[in-house]
Amino acid sequence: MQGIGCSVLILLFLLILVFQWIVQNPWSLFVIAAAIALSVFIYRENKAAKKIKDREGHSKHAAQVERLAQSLRASWYPPMALRPGEIVIYHLRQVGLDEYRSNGSTYTGTTNGFSFRVTKNVRYNTSVSQGNITKKPEILQTVDTGSATFTNQRVIYTGEKYTREWNFDKLLNAESGPNGSWVRFAVSNRQTVSGLRVSNYSDILPGMLAAIAYEWFEKGESAASKFAMETAGRIRSIAAGGPDDSELPANRPNY
Repeated sequence: MQGIGCSVLILLFLLILVFQWIVQNPWSLFVIAAAIALSVFIYRENKAAKKIKDREGHSKHAAQVERLAQSLRASWYPPMALRPGEIVIYHLRQVGLDEYRSNGSTYTGTTNGFSFRVTKNVRYNTSVSQGNITKKPEILQTVDTGSATFTNQRVIYTGEKYTREWNFDKLLNAESGPNGSWVRFAVSNRQTVSGLRVSNYSDILPGMLAAIAYEWFEKGESAASKFAMETAGRIRSIAAGGPDDSELPANRPNY
């Protein structure tokens, strides 16, 4: 509370100085007004430019998903052993792996002891430390970068340090971020939730691909193709100026 009181006093002091300066220099009001007007103009221009860029990105994603809907069978994918009836849908490059990890640990404790003089300027210390090492809580963080292959049975991640596999027949729940920018899987053969995060916004987003792949697993190829086309239509609606709906068909909270 004392720190907050000091901060308020300092702020009031600065405001008084500014007010006195404005009184002594009336022309400064025009400078301040011009600076405010320029700041508002720049803010609006940046906001408009961002909206245009977002719409261009949505249009590109819509075209990509439409092409995918027309042919859900990938023409190229990394060499991998496929299961009976497994079809590769898409290979996504530049994707991050998200997992729960701890950022280390902290030590808390006390030190008890005594010291005695050995010589005139030298003291000898003896002490005993008692304490505990506490591991910091785990948080979701990107731990690796690699690529992901989406099939009609699973999602396979291959990175610089790790490999992961999420089987749809073991899927308990899946959650996707705004417009599919990230996707997280809870599967019965893993204790913690993990998933994928977009690294390259110029490609189809991982949440969209996961939802389309799971639609094939659950309902078949035709249903997945229809689902992908509906998703592309919703993205085009956003690109045309419709409401920015983060709950796209391919962004269902639960698959």
